[in-house]
Amino acid sequence: MTMSSRYDFPTFASRAWKRIKPGLVHGLTMTASVFLALYIAFELQIDDPSWAGVSAGHTILPALGSSLNKALYRVIGTVIGAAATVVLTAMFPQSRLGFLTGVVVWVSACGFIAVFFKNFRAYAAMLAGYTMAIIASDTVGTPDRVFEVAIARSAAIIIGVLCATLVQGLSDFGSARHKLTDGFAEIVADIQKTFVGWVANPRTGTATKALQSVIKRIAALDTVLDDAVGESSELRRRSAILHQATVAMFGAVSSWCTLEAYLARGSAGEMRATLNAVQIVVAPTPAGRTWADLRDDWAKRAMELGQLPSRDISVRVVADAAGEVALRLSDAANGLVLLTDPARAIASRQQVCQPIAQVGPAFINALRVAASTSAAVLLWIATAWPNGLSAITFAALIPLRMSGRPPQVASGFFFGSILAAVAAAIVQFAVLPNHDSFLALTILAGAVLTIFAAMSQISDSWGIFRPAAVMYLPLLSLSNELSVDTIAFINNAVGILAGCAFGALAFRLLPNIDAATQSLRLRELMWRDLRTLAAHAQDTHSLNRWREVTFARLLALPASATAASFEHIHMIYEVGFYIGQIGRWGKPRQITSIANAIVALIRGEITLARQMLRGLDDTRVFNPTDQAALRTQGAIRGLRQRIEAHAAAPIGRGLS
Repeated sequence: MTMSSRYDFPTFASRAWKRIKPGLVHGLTMTASVFLALYIAFELQIDDPSWAGVSAGHTILPALGSSLNKALYRVIGTVIGAAATVVLTAMFPQSRLGFLTGVVVWVSACGFIAVFFKNFRAYAAMLAGYTMAIIASDTVGTPDRVFEVAIARSAAIIIGVLCATLVQGLSDFGSARHKLTDGFAEIVADIQKTFVGWVANPRTGTATKALQSVIKRIAALDTVLDDAVGESSELRRRSAILHQATVAMFGAVSSWCTLEAYLARGSAGEMRATLNAVQIVVAPTPAGRTWADLRDDWAKRAMELGQLPSRDISVRVVADAAGEVALRLSDAANGLVLLTDPARAIASRQQVCQPIAQVGPAFINALRVAASTSAAVLLWIATAWPNGLSAITFAALIPLRMSGRPPQVASGFFFGSILAAVAAAIVQFAVLPNHDSFLALTILAGAVLTIFAAMSQISDSWGIFRPAAVMYLPLLSLSNELSVDTIAFINNAVGILAGCAFGALAFRLLPNIDAATQSLRLRELMWRDLRTLAAHAQDTHSLNRWREVTFARLLALPASATAASFEHIHMIYEVGFYIGQIGRWGKPRQITSIANAIVALIRGEITLARQMLRGLDDTRVFNPTDQAALRTQGAIRGLRQRIEAHAAAPIGRGLS
């Protein structure tokens, strides 16, 4: 074997370049935005211009849409934080203790909001928190300068945001929309394919596995969806359609699960006969059909199944469930129409429902931020250490920035900061003293930043290199006049690292709530929501809200949650689905009886609830030609079946 046959250098180089290119582009983009922001801040003679570069470095993300969203909410959070600092100073002009207490309370509240909400709304809360920490550390001894400092820091941060947005916009034209289109199309096609296969050969458990897979794939597309919305003003304006499409994917498979569970009570032959009776056929996607055509086809199939005449309860229930699958596939296809042919997209028929999130993790994060910031404040008060103010700033910044993440991420941030401190010391004392031009500063100091930023994308050690890139500029502490002061550098570095250490320690002392507790709390919230649904079962929009709430709860389940927790939450959803059906088609007496049965169920009185439902199911006084009566009786039967299927084991902690 020759050397050339064993080692194909062109192929190796091509693969290496594919791996290195995204990280290198990201590193160069970050460096360009950082030093553009520094140049403008230097020219404008802004006090402490390094915050402009730091802000640009924080704003840059590998995806254009994320950076644009981040920039918008960074500006919002900065303005709110600066205004709050001015107001707080006015409230405690002569009381340093009152002012610092207010700072701790504010950053803790921001830490709570940063976990309670999600995505870039949470990011605005983070910025509002550590903007106050930044300004407060510079004005705690000189409150009369608070307005001046607030303007200077806000200007530096906004300059950084604008520079990062400009550079990323010129270097990245965005590809999130295409990625989202491919991801949505793949999920919808798989749902259709697996459902058609199940209809041809029904097997118990197929739908549940499909549901778990769909939830995971939708969760993986969450960031891509945010990126796509950030890249396009049209998608931002009509984002409700995309939200409806994601919920519809869940709704399609969930209705399939309901259909499968209802048919599972009978034999395989009965299941086959019922499916044949309603002639459920969702045709495979023909070549050349647009998503708009498929959307209309699925909507037509849903209408046909809903209008199918029947005198049999099971056939009626199965036809309606299959129609729900087709209708949700139509809603999902409408999201793809928006992505591929916006002019033909149909406006969302419902408002976006945001269920109340868990309070526990948000409260833990607020305590973590308060503990870290308070420790730095007490250290500064006890030692009167001048650079203790830097420790306060970063003691608040680290737990805010790491909100909701595991403790090892905060530890990685601390070690990344140490790496950045070593690199900053080498650059400041060994490289920069012999060069005094801004171009030399950009090339020499920017080379290290480019390496850190590139490695954060290339290497698996994201938890070290990304913090190193972020913390490099604060440690380098560039100013309008370059000075080489060893003592000042050491004091600044020790203050910053001390603040990072306080933040990492707070994560260790106050870890996140474990997965089992979070799963249990989500189940309790579902039972509470179920009680609310039972009380408002006749509301025409209750089923849509119930579907969105369940979808949000399943997405919120920790990655390490058990399959039993997933199935438990979905079982509660199915109970609520049948309650909504009874509220839609039933009579007032039936709705009241169902509500009483659900109250008994939630209180843990399972036997009483089963007896009440059995009594309703055994009452067959209705007209077989009345489709509403058939639907009501089918929902009662399905509700009873779901409860009895789980009656052997505890179905959750009762909520009185």
